Amino acid sequence: MSTDAHTTQTTSEKGITLARELGLLALVATAVCNVIGGGINVMSVGVQKDVPGIGPYVPLAFLLGVFPAFFTALCYAILSSAMPRAGGGYIYASRALKLLIGVLMSPALAAFVGLMAALALANDTPPMLMATSRLFFAWARDGVFPRSLAGINARFRTPHWALTMCAAVASLWVVLCYLREGYFTGVVTVNIALIFTYMLISASVLTLPRCNPTICRQVRFIRARWAQVLVAVVAIVTLFPLFLQQFWPIGDPSKFWLGAMAVGAIIFGTMWRAAKARGEDPRETFAHLPTGSEQLETLPSPTVED
Repeated sequence: MSTDAHTTQTTSEKGITLARELGLLALVATAVCNVIGGGINVMSVGVQKDVPGIGPYVPLAFLLGVFPAFFTALCYAILSSAMPRAGGGYIYASRALKLLIGVLMSPALAAFVGLMAALALANDTPPMLMATSRLFFAWARDGVFPRSLAGINARFRTPHWALTMCAAVASLWVVLCYLREGYFTGVVTVNIALIFTYMLISASVLTLPRCNPTICRQVRFIRARWAQVLVAVVAIVTLFPLFLQQFWPIGDPSKFWLGAMAVGAIIFGTMWRAAKARGEDPRETFAHLPTGSEQLETLPSPTVED
C-alpha cells in the first residue's frame, strides 16, 4: 500500500489524503465477512434460545429479514449518492437530521451507536476496523471528537490514530462482553445498535429535503421523491418491531447500548461547548459536506506522521 516517489510527491503538494484503493471485490468481501461472523454462525443458534421451537424455520426467518435489509440498503444508496464522503452513516445523519434548535444530537449519538455495532464481535473486528476508523476520522474532522484522530499516516495514507483507538476499544468491548454473559451479549448489542442506526439513516432520507435541500438535489439514486419516501417508510416500519424485540426487556445488551449513548452524549456536549468557547459555530459544520478528495487542505492542519 506504500506509495512510490511520484505519488509521494503529488500527495505532498496537494496535502495527504486517505487512500482510496478498494475495489468492488474488496468491498463485497468486507461486507460478507461481517455477516458471516455474527449473523449466520451465531444468530442462527441464539434464536433457538429466544424463540423456542423455531427449529427448521430459521431459514425462513433469514428470508424475512431480507425485506428490512433491502430497503435499508436502498436508503444508504440514496444518501451515499449525494454524500460520497468518508464517515458513511455519520455524515448522512449529521447532514440530514436537524430541528429548529440547531443540530439534532441524535446524529452524534448515532455515530457512537455505529461504533458499538462495529466493536461487539471479535471475528468481525478486522473488516470493521477499516469502516469504523472512518467514523472516528469524520467525527474528528467535524470537531465532535479530538482532532488528533484525523491524523493520516504519510506512508500508508490511513487514519492510523483512529485505527489504533478502534482496536483498543474493540479489545476492551470483547473482554467486557465475555466477563458479563458471554459472546451472545455482544451479538444482541450489535443488533440493537445496528437496527437503531438503520432507522436513523432511513429517517435521514425523509428529512434531507427540508434540512439540506442543496445536498438533496445531489441525489443520483432513486431521484423520484415519492419513491424515496416509500423506501424510507418501509424500512422504518419493518425495522422498528425488530428493534423493540431486541431492546425489550432491558438486559445487559440494552444497558451497554444505553451506556454508549450516554458516553456519546457527554463527549458530544463537551466538544460542542469547547467549539463555542473558541468562537466557532458548530451548526455551520453540519450544514455542509466536507470537501472532496483533497478535503484536508481546507481544514486546520491535521496530524500527518511517517
